[in-house]
Amino acid sequence: MPISTNSVFHFTENLNTVKSILITHFQIKYCLETIETKKSKIDYAVPMSSFCDIPLSQVISHIDKYGGYGIGLHKRWAKRKGLNPVLYLEKNSNILNDVLIREKIENNSRLIQEFLRYTKNYEGKLVRGDETIQKSYRYFDEREWRFCPNQKQISENEMIIHDTRYYKENKSRINERVGNIKLAFTTNDLSYLIVKDDDDIIELINFLEQSFNSKEVKMLTSKILTSKQIRSDF
Repeated sequence: MPISTNSVFHFTENLNTVKSILITHFQIKYCLETIETKKSKIDYAVPMSSFCDIPLSQVISHIDKYGGYGIGLHKRWAKRKGLNPVLYLEKNSNILNDVLIREKIENNSRLIQEFLRYTKNYEGKLVRGDETIQKSYRYFDEREWRFCPNQKQISENEMIIHDTRYYKENKSRINERVGNIKLAFTTNDLSYLIVKDDDDIIELINFLEQSFNSKEVKMLTSKILTSKQIRSDF
């Protein structure tokens, strides 16, 4: 059984978000990140859109944490758009403590900023808002792929925000600055549309019929799965 899939998935908590993405594509937003080291931690915010690379047979725990609705896209789309797997760092590792931290402190170079945008701890606290959901969570199991805007799309001083208090106080205004950046796809790039249950299927099909041509509706309808089906069949 493969430990990765030919699709990347983006999960969310409600059907309306899936509908919105189908029309307006993936919007880039800043996300708060924390990298823990042996002696300290680095808090920062990064503009991104994130996905997971988990086979449907193993995705239930991810659905439980991030929501029963999702969109799957072919991995060839992810590669074409410049997505990259996240580099997971153990907090006691040499590469984190002897290389990354030293270079960040001494140089704070653009190269290190780029590096930080695609890193995450191997494991750590799972936090939603101000609430700790799980004290020890293995982020590595998410097999995250991430899209971050390049320098043609965003200025250098917006690539990463280290002042997280400033970000929290100005979150809406800061996200507006990257609101015009979209991670686009075509209907041919879609591999799955995931909803919670059968009632959602009818609502989604009605939406598709209002938003797409008949050929696209037939194709997209064939890609619909429910979280309930995944739990029982995969």
